[in-house]
Amino acid sequence: MSQPPNLSQPIPHPLGQPSEDPSAAGEDGRGSLQDELFTRLGESGLHQIALLLDTGPSTARGALAASLGALVGGMARNCATPEGSSALHRALNDHLGRNPFSGPVASLTEDPEAAHMLGHILGGQGTVRAAQGIARFTAVNSARILKLLMALAPMTMSMLAHRSSTRNMDAGTLARDLDRELRIPEADGLDNVLSALLDDAFPSEEAIPIPRCACPQGTAEAPAPDR
Repeated sequence: MSQPPNLSQPIPHPLGQPSEDPSAAGEDGRGSLQDELFTRLGESGLHQIALLLDTGPSTARGALAASLGALVGGMARNCATPEGSSALHRALNDHLGRNPFSGPVASLTEDPEAAHMLGHILGGQGTVRAAQGIARFTAVNSARILKLLMALAPMTMSMLAHRSSTRNMDAGTLARDLDRELRIPEADGLDNVLSALLDDAFPSEEAIPIPRCACPQGTAEAPAPDR
């Protein structure tokens, strides 16, 4: 019987080779980001996430769905103003051509830029609150959830960048698309969980500006997960 891949292995494309067709993984916007995430990860990526969380595939899927929902919700709330949506739109342009799915999941949890990215999506305290809420929902240690959020931040930005480019989105269309993502029904009571997570992560309803690339000095950064 084959053994699950370890965290040092790259995530292969589900069909063995990278696809040249953006619509193959839902990047044309017809599918949800969650559908695309699971397609891009494949079984190998899901096993790596399960190992990262020290749990089984089913719980890993729930943690992925909740974490992605929190990130999308953070982006949507940051797009509540024209300035916020324009900032995210510019940031996505910098992520075109990047493929965080091509390397090991563990490498993303060690990437300082991923930590900067996460901090600008959810804010420092928002990241902690989101990790704690997802931990309660999944019964997974919050430090491990924090690592998952850090790995998912560049994945989410990459998927959204491809979608934005493929559909020729402007900043306003991007904001509406993120809002549409949030309205897609979730299973197993996740809708209520995500609503509570976002209310807790954004208690003042203040949008967090997303820079184009690296985090400037003095801006919010996700706290480092426990080793």
